[in-house]
Amino acid sequence: MGEPSPVGAGAALEVAIGNLSAKVERMDRRLSRLDDLWQNLRVVPILFQPLGTNVTTDVPDRSGPKDGFWWDVRFLSSWGWTAGTVTVTKNDSNGAVLATFPSAGQFTWSGQVWLAPRDRLILSVSGLTGTVQCEGFAIEVSTQILPDYLL
Repeated sequence: MGEPSPVGAGAALEVAIGNLSAKVERMDRRLSRLDDLWQNLRVVPILFQPLGTNVTTDVPDRSGPKDGFWWDVRFLSSWGWTAGTVTVTKNDSNGAVLATFPSAGQFTWSGQVWLAPRDRLILSVSGLTGTVQCEGFAIEVSTQILPDYLL
């Protein structure tokens, strides 16, 4: 058996360095994309003013995403009353019902409730005893990175 050829060892080392270099480049590109992602998404609070009985609140500039953004609604909590119903709908008080609170409680979603630009949440209360408090949070995603966020 002969000793390994210095030429063969040099070629193997060159291949290993090339593979390592390619891996470092991929990691750099990924980190660069992550920086871009973090600049285009953020957690936003969903806050409704306290409400009494038989009232609907529709505040488009605070209860939904503005142009160029989407909301991935994650959590809503409601409390402060002892009787009645609190309903959260999309875009219209008679629209799609996203959550109904027959008593204080919370709804948690993991990506099933999306609000497109200019969509909004509307809070309606009926037959209430007490004052409703309702809040939650969403992840606001820039339209330009939405495909990456969904992956």
